[in-house]
Amino acid sequence: MKLWLAIFLSIILTITVNAQAQDLKGLYEFDDEPQLDYLALSDVSSGDGAGKDTSNKVQVQDQEELWEIGAGLRFNYLRLTGGISGYDAETGNMFDIDYSAVGMDSYSPSVALALAGKYKKFNLFFGASRGKYTGSFISKNDITIDGETIPAGSNVDGEIDMGIYSLSTTFALIQKKHDLGLGLGFLILDTGMKFSAEGKNIGDSHIFPMPFLALSGRLNFDKFRIVGVGGGAYFDGNIDGYDYTVWYYTADVRAGYEFYKKGNYTAIINLGYRTLYMDSKASKNGSWFEEKDRYAGPFMSILVQYTKYK
Repeated sequence: MKLWLAIFLSIILTITVNAQAQDLKGLYEFDDEPQLDYLALSDVSSGDGAGKDTSNKVQVQDQEELWEIGAGLRFNYLRLTGGISGYDAETGNMFDIDYSAVGMDSYSPSVALALAGKYKKFNLFFGASRGKYTGSFISKNDITIDGETIPAGSNVDGEIDMGIYSLSTTFALIQKKHDLGLGLGFLILDTGMKFSAEGKNIGDSHIFPMPFLALSGRLNFDKFRIVGVGGGAYFDGNIDGYDYTVWYYTADVRAGYEFYKKGNYTAIINLGYRTLYMDSKASKNGSWFEEKDRYAGPFMSILVQYTKYK
C-alpha cells in the first residue's frame, strides 16, 4: 500500500513540475527550499505566450522560440517550529524536545538557487537550498540516540539543518491567459540534527531520495502575476538499520512583477510566503525517534531569463 501511494505521489509531483518549467518566463519554484525552501524560484508559465508582455509584440510575434535558459535566487526568512522526540529501548530513556520551549524557534535567513532550461517542448529544472537553526537549552531528561546519552540537567547546544536538491520536468494542463500545471521530479532531502554537551555529540544526518509531485497555478495580469504552488514527497525504507518513513510537504503563494524586458532578456521579481513541513519517523529493535519540522515565513526571489528565437 505504501509503495503504491509513493508511486501515485511521484506521478502527481512530476506533472506539476513540468507545467511550470515549460516556459522559463517564470522558473518553477520548489523551495523548495528549508527553506529550508528546496526552493521555489519561479513563476508557473503557460509555455506558449500566456501572460507575456505584449509591448514588443510587433517585433517578436513572428519569431518562434528555439530555446530558453534562466537562473534565479530566492532569499528566505523562515521560522522553525515543531520538535524531536525519542525512546531508547535498552535504557528506557525517553525525551521530548519542543523547539519553542528550548529557544530554537527563531527566524533564520537562507538562500536558494534555481536553474532551468527549455529546448522546444522539452524542459528541465534544478533547484537547491539549505537552512540551519541553532539554540541552547537545559535538558529536562536524558537524551539517548544510538546508545549515546546526554544526561538530564546538561547545558545542550542544538542544531537542525536541512538541504533540498531537486531535478524535475513539467507538463502544462492549461495554457491560456491563466495557467495550471502538474510537475514530476526527483528530490534529495538531506537532513541533520546534532546535540552537544560537555564534549559529547549525539544525533544523525541522513539523505532521503524521494519522488515528488506538485500542482501549480498562475493568474496573469500583463506584467503582474499571482502564483500558487503546492506539492509533496514520500520516502519509506531502511537506512543504517532504522526503518524510516518520511513525508515532505510545501506550499507557496507569491506575487510577481516583470520589471525588465529588452531583446532576448527578461527579469522578474517575486514576493511571497512559504510553508514547509517535514515529518520523519524511525524505529529499530524497539527504539524510535520522531522529528517534526515546520518552516514558515516570507521570501523574495529574482530571476533572469534569456530566450533564443529562430
